[in-house]
Amino acid sequence: MQEMRQRNDRREAPFGSRKQATKSNLRRPLEPRAASRENAIGKLPEDNRAALARNGKLTPPVLAVGGEASTTGPLMSEMMREVAETVTELRVPRAAHWIAEENPDAFLDGLKAFLETP
Repeated sequence: MQEMRQRNDRREAPFGSRKQATKSNLRRPLEPRAASRENAIGKLPEDNRAALARNGKLTPPVLAVGGEASTTGPLMSEMMREVAETVTELRVPRAAHWIAEENPDAFLDGLKAFLETP
């Protein structure tokens, strides 16, 4: 047991402790990364539209899952229909954003029914 403890004591995160790694990340300037992310994110809609025009819509069946209590829940199937030919909507009751955690039984029942559909 003591040998195991000694081995664990020798293990370190790549940048020392996790707490130290987090503190060092917070000290780094974020401007260059943020600027590059904004540029990349700004191109995503254009890239997605081009890929959709080039490749067409998804052909496998797609399950659009949304929580009944979520403001974005009703939009899931609408958004998926823009990019997929066959969309099945699953609105999970008593769930908002964390669907699988908030109502796992209803989520799994809906997922199972979708997967069992020929």
